Amino acid sequence: MKKYFLNLLLVMLIIFFFGSNILTTEAFGEVSEKIEKEITFNGSLGAVMLYDKDGEKRMYYEFSLNPEIAFWKLGMGLSLFMHWNDAGLRKEDYDKSNDIANIIRYIRYDEKGAHPVYFRIGKLDEATLGHGFILGDYRNELKNEFSKRVLGCELDLNLEKMGLETIANDIANPRVFGGRVYIYPFKIINVTMPLLNKLTLGITYCADKNPDPDNTGENSLVVYGLDASLPIIKNILIIYGDIAEIKDNGNGSAIGVMGNRKAGLMPIFLGYKFEYRAIEKNFSPGTFDALYEMIRPPQLSNEDLKGYYGELSMSMLETIEFTMGYEDYEKNEPTISGKLSIDDKWTQKILKKKISASATYYQTNAKDVFSITNPNTLITYEIKYGISENITMVYTTKQTYKIDNKTPIRNTSLFTYISF
Repeated sequence: MKKYFLNLLLVMLIIFFFGSNILTTEAFGEVSEKIEKEITFNGSLGAVMLYDKDGEKRMYYEFSLNPEIAFWKLGMGLSLFMHWNDAGLRKEDYDKSNDIANIIRYIRYDEKGAHPVYFRIGKLDEATLGHGFILGDYRNELKNEFSKRVLGCELDLNLEKMGLETIANDIANPRVFGGRVYIYPFKIINVTMPLLNKLTLGITYCADKNPDPDNTGENSLVVYGLDASLPIIKNILIIYGDIAEIKDNGNGSAIGVMGNRKAGLMPIFLGYKFEYRAIEKNFSPGTFDALYEMIRPPQLSNEDLKGYYGELSMSMLETIEFTMGYEDYEKNEPTISGKLSIDDKWTQKILKKKISASATYYQTNAKDVFSITNPNTLITYEIKYGISENITMVYTTKQTYKIDNKTPIRNTSLFTYISF
């Protein structure tokens, strides 16, 4: 009986999904084109492998509605979904008060770096404070809980003479949190100097109340530091420096250059970042990084190190985006990262099909750059294939590896997305 009830519920949801579209199209045909562009709906029906409370991974069917609303500088994305299999509905999705995070994908105002305010609540993918020497590209996704979201938060103020950047991994129960305050000193004292007026000085503080998930003690991780930056040629050449310390451990420093610009007559944009680093024993630059939640506690250096970090990025024809990072020290193994995404604009023109793909790669302590089977690796990829104008099949995979061996920890899903 339960199985028939679930099937009936699914049919009712689909009727509601499409029925609301018919109602909106026919009964409210006078709604302006502007409003129609600001409110969009997507739906999906597919199967996904999820971890349950007992630690076992099981297959579930999934049906979801994903409305997105954009107005002026405000944006909001929701995810209304249900999972089920032969055993019934998956209760873990909504059995706690803070599971509202599973419904809210994001709420945002403007973009990072905007004047005077930026905020985002929901999933954090590339949260960064300052130049990223303490916290850079941080993701608040929980290890082995790919179906769970937490409501992270970023709140920035970017004023004429000073600014503020803040972050919390979970506003309901913040475990990782931090902030950066920065000033324009010559603007504060009202001294006009053509170049130095753009000089910024900042101070950063970040903490994790429980950095070791296997240790329930009160052994928090605290990192603090200072930074400075000075644009020499607009955004093409910026000189910067950082110094930071992990409380009761070591410290490190970096000095470098970064910038971005348009290259040539075609819409090609290039970006770069290159810095020299000096690291003391028991320190880790970029302590809170993209892989932090997967491998915490962070691996600190066991000796003094000196080396380089470089990053290159390219955006071409508004279709292809590529980013590559490389970090290497004299007495340590390198860290490698990369991201590639291809939009469907050119596949529509050439193949007459909507096909897009994206992949990310992140590996620390890369003893063999051609070997990815180690616990310090995180790989994701996604392929979208347009079956028709409004129907797209999506295949996604997220993968890392167990600490004791080369067994992959993989989360894979196949969905059919419907848009209108």
